[in-house]
Amino acid sequence: MASSGNPFAEHRTQTISTRVTEEEYKDLEAIAQAKGVTMSEWVREVLLNQRGSADGGDVILAELMALRVIVINIVSAQAQGQTMTREKITELIRAADKERFRHANEKWIEVANHYMGQAPRTIHGQTKSKGNGTR
Repeated sequence: MASSGNPFAEHRTQTISTRVTEEEYKDLEAIAQAKGVTMSEWVREVLLNQRGSADGGDVILAELMALRVIVINIVSAQAQGQTMTREKITELIRAADKERFRHANEKWIEVANHYMGQAPRTIHGQTKSKGNGTR
């Protein structure tokens, strides 16, 4: 335990490790750098935030990304004079829900790349895939 209010008095003695791909590492590193912390600090924060209740930011962003896809597709269809049936809207919602976390992850990486001075649609020099057409 920390003594006399000094936050550095408590020494971290345990290690948690895992393996990731080179691409995963670069993506995680970009997010940590965008937040202005080291990889170790960011990973520790993410892990500790999972105790009890997480902040929910990833879920909120994922839901916003799904809503964005739905709205863009409905407005686009209406602008082209298409009728949006209940079945079409239901399928659009299913597709958006299926991809929402991937889209949210891409948005986090896009933001990280922005703060690192990279092109917004590029992840470490590789062009992002277009996905399944529902964007």
